[in-house]
Amino acid sequence: MKKVLIVVISVLGLLVFSVYYYLGGTEDFVFTQVNKALYLKGEAFKGSYNDSKIESLFVNARQISTENDGYKLAILSYPMNETKVDQVVGIVSNSEINNDWESFDTSRELNGNFITTTITAHNLVMPKPNEVLEAAQEYAALQDLEIDESYTIEVYEGERKLLVYFPIK
Repeated sequence: MKKVLIVVISVLGLLVFSVYYYLGGTEDFVFTQVNKALYLKGEAFKGSYNDSKIESLFVNARQISTENDGYKLAILSYPMNETKVDQVVGIVSNSEINNDWESFDTSRELNGNFITTTITAHNLVMPKPNEVLEAAQEYAALQDLEIDESYTIEVYEGERKLLVYFPIK
């Protein structure tokens, strides 16, 4: 009976690890340094993680980004605590955004040097923002750089492709 239990537990463990691996849970961060100009338009949001408004902002921005070539869904995040977020949810482009969508109240030009990484893990196993920031800080220290923690930019390139930009001081 013990042998059967050990085999069942081993098979289940292997199955769980396989699913975790398939979803991208073992993915390493690969950082690069880029000089880039990003143009962002969106709607500012300050509030709770659980607020339903943030979901509607996300859905609206995703719809605009999919209906208009050259725009990608993006979130500009300012430092947050465990219960509150301070973000701009909208679209980003490599060139100026001239369209005016009535729901967008914020426009920013973000240019300079960034440390960036691409995350392709599924949402179920995606690393937490503080884990990505810590890994970026380690990379920056190895390059004799310092991250400006006043904001980060997340650009959603697809269902399972997220680019994260950390500005460099």
